[in-house]
Amino acid sequence: MTDPNQRFAELAGLCWHEQVDNQTLKCKHCGQSMLFQWQGNPDFTDAREVLKVMRVRENWIEFSEHLFPGTDPQTEIEAACYYILDTTGKLRDAAIEWMEEKR
Repeated sequence: MTDPNQRFAELAGLCWHEQVDNQTLKCKHCGQSMLFQWQGNPDFTDAREVLKVMRVRENWIEFSEHLFPGTDPQTEIEAACYYILDTTGKLRDAAIEWMEEKR
């Protein structure tokens, strides 16, 4: 069975490296070989990594409709991504504001 991370990379058209011998890796997507100075294949179990890939696809809206059927998916998922993908503390700050209002 294919690794789910590998399958996602394949479907998204991303590189996926596999060990060829003791010192060489080869990309299944672009065919490039490299020596073992490599950081590893991506881990798409982190939803943020999946969203980073999916948001730049042409069919992003169709994917968001799949996630949020019966709603305005673009609005819903864009709002969620605004917080989920942020690394400056926007979600934290919004949580603080919400909790302060509820006191």
